[in-house]
Amino acid sequence: HAPRYAKDSGNSFANVITGWTVQADQSTTGASTYVEGSSNFRASDLQVAKLGTNFAMAHKMGLVRLNPTTKSVATTLTYTYNKSDGGYTSSTSGTSTITASNDFTGNKPYAVNSQYWHIVKATGVNTNTAMSFTCNPNQKDFWSEKSSGTNVGYGKYRLIDIQSDRTAANFVAQFSCVKKCQTITLPWYDSYIMECWGAQGGDVPSIGAGSGPVPYGGKGAYVKGTIILSRDNVLYVYVGEQGGYDITSNVRTFNGGGCGNSTTSDGHAARGGGATDIRTSKHSESDGWGGNTSLNSRIIIAAGGGGCTSYGTVATSTGNGSGGAAGGLIGYSGSTTYKPSKASAVASGSATNASGGNQQNGGIGMLWDGAPTVNGSLSSSNGSKGYGGMVEDIMYTAGGGSGLYGGGSGGVVPACVGSAAGGSSFISGHPGCITISGYAFASGSTKMIDGKGLLWTTSSQTTGGSAERMPTTSGGQEALNTGHSGDGYAKITSQ
Repeated sequence: HAPRYAKDSGNSFANVITGWTVQADQSTTGASTYVEGSSNFRASDLQVAKLGTNFAMAHKMGLVRLNPTTKSVATTLTYTYNKSDGGYTSSTSGTSTITASNDFTGNKPYAVNSQYWHIVKATGVNTNTAMSFTCNPNQKDFWSEKSSGTNVGYGKYRLIDIQSDRTAANFVAQFSCVKKCQTITLPWYDSYIMECWGAQGGDVPSIGAGSGPVPYGGKGAYVKGTIILSRDNVLYVYVGEQGGYDITSNVRTFNGGGCGNSTTSDGHAARGGGATDIRTSKHSESDGWGGNTSLNSRIIIAAGGGGCTSYGTVATSTGNGSGGAAGGLIGYSGSTTYKPSKASAVASGSATNASGGNQQNGGIGMLWDGAPTVNGSLSSSNGSKGYGGMVEDIMYTAGGGSGLYGGGSGGVVPACVGSAAGGSSFISGHPGCITISGYAFASGSTKMIDGKGLLWTTSSQTTGGSAERMPTTSGGQEALNTGHSGDGYAKITSQ
């Protein structure tokens, strides 16, 4: 019941009725004794009394009751972003029941026995006073503002049902490589698990009958973390493309893998794998990924592996170099294979493998005697922020893998052939990584596994630590001591 004040013939309670102020926050009881100017609600403000004499009662208050109701929703709502236009298909499974949040803001009702009441000071028996109620937006079961039907006059009562705005108990968004930016608007306030798989560097066929190993592209990395984000938060997902090889020069893989250059007969060099990342700012180009503003807004990045190289002819010994694996904090170096038929050239110098990207800089391209490798002209290149190293129009030079910073490109000299290096991964707030303001992943929730299947857990690591089987994109596990193959992938799951 709302308070009812006795009114005798002398109108003794008139000043009390007029002067009493209803507080917006009626959720917290104040002192047991009256304190002038107190902003807290007192238990005595809401009571029923029985008097031993007759009074003519004047109803000067109204009463609102808010009722958090249940709602039947799908257990899981899944968005699958796999269309070339960046759109998605949706599906649901199961049925669950959810209840609206009772975290009120603004006008806060008084809670008693799981019921929520709010006194309204009306202006007249036929002149209603409008009241509005809102929910804390940082609530999983947020509900929209309720003002309709809350007008309350003298002695009036209103019951208002409130219901969660959620359309499902759980939410999953899955992103494959479509070579475009993919946009996701988070459906409600929650802890979200984000997972990214970087793309593999390009494979090439082994050429000739030499003694070099069969080359393969460096495998992609995996990163994971849990972060609390608000409803309607817009994120941009860039899923890396696996490197390949062809005779087309100057073509990067999507999301930063360096280009590779091949011939039709005696040599192949593959492109680097693109990184997979989630960022808070979209690049201005509809299908691009560069630009410092956008690159600097990346909050989680799984690096791509370096491209590999094969060089030789059927009549000569072959040099084959497998690409460097995608890194954790630091990408792995490319490999260099010396060709047995070029012993005299080998004796005249030595090669330095292309190095991986790290947390501050891109990797260095392959060097010969401390200088960029030369095959008629410059034929190796350093990685940079978001880009693997690449050399245009020079044959047999593999592209670096992308990442926070890309790996250096491979190179070739008469004595040897070198593959490209992997990029570096990143998780905002992970040991060894900076924290992006407003987007720190929860401490202890992050996981970083490089393209060799090794964990990065401390800021002082310069190479991967213990081995851990990387999860596959379909929910299984990779073999021990290996990374991700093929195109990249990303997944966002509510918790």
